[in-house]
Amino acid sequence: AICVAVHIIKPRWIQLCNTPKRFAIVECSDCSITIEWFIHDQEDCLQYELDYRNQETDKWTVTTLSTTDLSAEENGRRVYTLLNILPETGYELKLCSVNHHVRSHFTELMTILTLKPGNVTFKFT
Repeated sequence: AICVAVHIIKPRWIQLCNTPKRFAIVECSDCSITIEWFIHDQEDCLQYELDYRNQETDKWTVTTLSTTDLSAEENGRRVYTLLNILPETGYELKLCSVNHHVRSHFTELMTILTLKPGNVTFKFT
């Protein structure tokens, strides 16, 4: 006698997140970096993951941002300010969307050199 077991695999719909678009650094001081990005849809994702590091190290710091951590505008613009970073230091930043533990692709890597202490905040236009 031969016994054959057949398993039917049902595909599950996995909702993917869209990568944030137009990721940019919009303001920089000696101790903060303000970033902005735009989303595709208001319901597109529940959280964002900001990865950043001092360019002198290999260690990334991962910050999970919920919608309550951000400034939001009706046009889909999101703004977040990263605080308590080092002056006169190069940083690399990248961002992705997160929806139910599914991550989008990361944005392009952005780099910035923070200002010397006491300098005026630099705004990008």
